[in-house]
Amino acid sequence: MLKTDMHLHSTFSDGINTPQELVEEAIRLGFVEIAITDHVRKSSDWLDLFSQEINRLKQKYSNKIILHSGIEAKVIDLKGAIDAQSSFFSKVDIVLGAFHRLPIGEGDFWRGNQIAEQKERALGYWFNAMMKLIENENVMIVAHPTAILKRNGVVVPRDLKETIATKAASYGKTFEVNTKYNVPDREFLDLLYHHGVNLVRGSDSHSVEEMRHFAFSPYVA
Repeated sequence: MLKTDMHLHSTFSDGINTPQELVEEAIRLGFVEIAITDHVRKSSDWLDLFSQEINRLKQKYSNKIILHSGIEAKVIDLKGAIDAQSSFFSKVDIVLGAFHRLPIGEGDFWRGNQIAEQKERALGYWFNAMMKLIENENVMIVAHPTAILKRNGVVVPRDLKETIATKAASYGKTFEVNTKYNVPDREFLDLLYHHGVNLVRGSDSHSVEEMRHFAFSPYVA
């Protein structure tokens, strides 16, 4: 598991390095499998070029590393929809869904310190949206699942973690073990593992420097 990284960003979105530079650094670090998963919105217009470039790199480095193309899209409502066009999904190997902001309703999100100020209410919104995200058949991996709560001091109770783990297993959903934000926590990780949820390592690196920094980080604090 330590020799994979399924969450990297390149110059196609907000990363510093090109896909080729990320691939070459991954090889140098001894990784056997990576995914370049750039941020998208419904308005993103570079998917064809991105797919072509990743396919070129797959061929070029086929004997050195397993490479996947991917996208990361934020959750945009309480129904588990993500900020991506349906046409995007056939152009990449992997689709990550993530909470970058906490949705309140259709196109509306919690603002500023609202999550920290209304922890219990925010937790309820997050839990309901997470359960729907798991049902989203286009999302393969749930990225940094509790990061938005962690940075606002919101603790997820064990019973909610277990409910999520049970549902994720029943839908065949994969959860990311994120080494940048150290989520999910040990209790959640153990529950996901116990229920047979597939886990993948992701650093959410936006540069080769971050790749080096997180290359051998512990999974969780």
